[in-house]
Amino acid sequence: MNQDIINLPQLLENKLGGAVQYACGYWAKHLELSPVSGDHIHQVIASITKMLRNAPPWIEVMSLENNLEGVIHSMYSLLGWLDKVSSPYYNLIQWNVFVDKPKNKGGCHYPGQGYHCEA
Repeated sequence: MNQDIINLPQLLENKLGGAVQYACGYWAKHLELSPVSGDHIHQVIASITKMLRNAPPWIEVMSLENNLEGVIHSMYSLLGWLDKVSSPYYNLIQWNVFVDKPKNKGGCHYPGQGYHCEA
């Protein structure tokens, strides 16, 4: 497990670098701030699709940083941005393969103000 790796933060910095760590942790926040219409939407969606097809490396970095909660927040940020996209490109991707929007009856859900779980 992660706690068994000696000097994990230093190892991540040396092997990945701060830029990769930052990109893995904050790509969705930057996406949230980007416009939801325009000629660039197709390119943005294509880039996100490519990244998610290679998701294990991104998720692995988040795991090594003990930040799997950040993966969940990133996916909900992505879904929120896609909900706002006024483009036919939205239908190109089957997002429920990655995240199924949870029900509000028990379990975990994201009501817009934060991800939390109920008994």
